[in-house]
Amino acid sequence: MDFITKTKITADINKLQQDLKSLLHTHDWPKEDFDLKMPGNQISVTHRPGEDIWTDGTGNLYDPVKEEFFATEADFTEFNPYLGSYTKEMLLELAKQEGFKLGRVRYMRLEPKKGLSIHKDFDDRYHFVIETNKNALFGEVFDDSDVRASCYHLPADGCAYRVDTTREHFVYNGGWEDRIHLVINKA
Repeated sequence: MDFITKTKITADINKLQQDLKSLLHTHDWPKEDFDLKMPGNQISVTHRPGEDIWTDGTGNLYDPVKEEFFATEADFTEFNPYLGSYTKEMLLELAKQEGFKLGRVRYMRLEPKKGLSIHKDFDDRYHFVIETNKNALFGEVFDDSDVRASCYHLPADGCAYRVDTTREHFVYNGGWEDRIHLVINKA
């Protein structure tokens, strides 16, 4: 599998953006709280039954102190009730067409001049790019080369992209506008 694969699933980017805008009128991006390990750059789209609809699906499922997972992707079975119907429709269509069940789904915002360090995830993920700029980059890291990374820009074109995040990678927003992706994990 390539690091980034453009799928055949396409959505109306204007409708995806409008659904996010409507959701943000109800609840703004959460405040970051390092003590509670609460990322301020994510909003849950799916959550576990009885858990917080805005933050349950954010962050990491692995507790490094206890050295164990506190949940599985399959636990995230409920949609945020404020999610727009078009976005929900597109998520269900993506899962159907690609042959998987939805796990955690969340909006992830990367503010200007910020990034995520080099890391690997446990599974590949799908991305719908909601907002971006030409200097928002996805980097694939190489081990055995003088060239340590290749950088890619994903456009906000309505396409779903499958990203092999089991490889070492990083993201960086070198632009002046937010980079917002709808990130989909498989159950």
